[in-house]
Amino acid sequence: MEQNTMEPKETPVPPVKRKSRRVWAWILLWVISIALTASLTFLFARVGDRSEYGTLFEALRTIRENYYFYDKENDGLVTGAIRGMVNSLGDVYSAYYTAEEYAELTKSQSGHYTGIGILLKQLEIGSFVVERVYENSPAEEAGILAGDHLLSINGTSAQGLDIETFLDAMKTEEGDLNELFLERDGTELSVQVASRQIYAPTVTYRMLTDSIGYLHLSQFHGECVTEIKEAIESLREQGMESLVLDLRGNPGGSLYDACDVADLFLPKGLVITSLRTRNGSSQEFKTEKEGYSFPLAVLINGETGSASELVSGALQDHGRAKVIGTQSYGKGIVQTYCYLGATGGYIKLTTEAYYTPNGVCIHGVGITPDEVVENPEEASQYYAGRIPQELDEQLRAAVRTLAKE
Repeated sequence: MEQNTMEPKETPVPPVKRKSRRVWAWILLWVISIALTASLTFLFARVGDRSEYGTLFEALRTIRENYYFYDKENDGLVTGAIRGMVNSLGDVYSAYYTAEEYAELTKSQSGHYTGIGILLKQLEIGSFVVERVYENSPAEEAGILAGDHLLSINGTSAQGLDIETFLDAMKTEEGDLNELFLERDGTELSVQVASRQIYAPTVTYRMLTDSIGYLHLSQFHGECVTEIKEAIESLREQGMESLVLDLRGNPGGSLYDACDVADLFLPKGLVITSLRTRNGSSQEFKTEKEGYSFPLAVLINGETGSASELVSGALQDHGRAKVIGTQSYGKGIVQTYCYLGATGGYIKLTTEAYYTPNGVCIHGVGITPDEVVENPEEASQYYAGRIPQELDEQLRAAVRTLAKE
């Protein structure tokens, strides 16, 4: 850009005061004119060429003024419009949450929620099995067991429903009584169980041999980092010298929790992952301290996704752990919650892709295990952290690997 220059000229002295005022008035008017022109140019550049904004307002006004059943006390038009825009992206990971929905989401991700204390798995549409019953929960006290098939909730049959719709029938206010029909070993059972505040832990652990420990992480939320540390200290007190980290069935969770977990097992100063936006900007995440150095094997499967793939990829790329199992899910993108001040809600948008330390984006591909091991079909009915060892070929392969080390 070139800048125009002018030679200085001698400024004549105005002969009368009135003329001076007139000149200054013209100058002020000229400045205002330029500012107004610039403002309008900016406004039309931002809005004028985007007639869809006006179309949205016109549609909103048209519905409110003409729809016969319109109820201004229950006007969900703005929320519906936002959901429609997000849904039009065709991205299953993007969504809109009202302020109330976001608060409930945040609460559930903390691990603290009101419910009966079961983890339910959808085998297919209309078919659901209890994968896990949390300790000290209403479900455990009522005698519900992992492996039970859930047939109905409060009179709502499971037939033809997906898991979200089916679970909508569950009453989740403190003290609400739920009637569940279950099938166990061919026998139908009726169970009444009340909802209450519970904490759903993310970690289960145990010793597999005198020196090999086992830790399953269900998600990267709640107090997962603290739970892992406590579990490892307990296992070490029991004689653990090496560890199987089971990330099978783990759908992911928080990016920051994932980085903190990777930090537990890697040396200081190594790249965990890098994020890249669509405009090419990037951000690296590195380990901040020296992690545990004992031998490590990681288990993954087709339900290992997102943050759990990030951790698996970092441990694999740095040669820190041998990854065993089957190809992971392949979610290599990151979502950000964007606050909308006008509604108090949040839009969850896909904003970045993440890359492993070796610079690979695994989105749509997944993590390839160092050793591919299939489990038998009958193992799929069990929660990943509680597959009977005689059925768990992947776990036994991990134990063989660590025993050699």
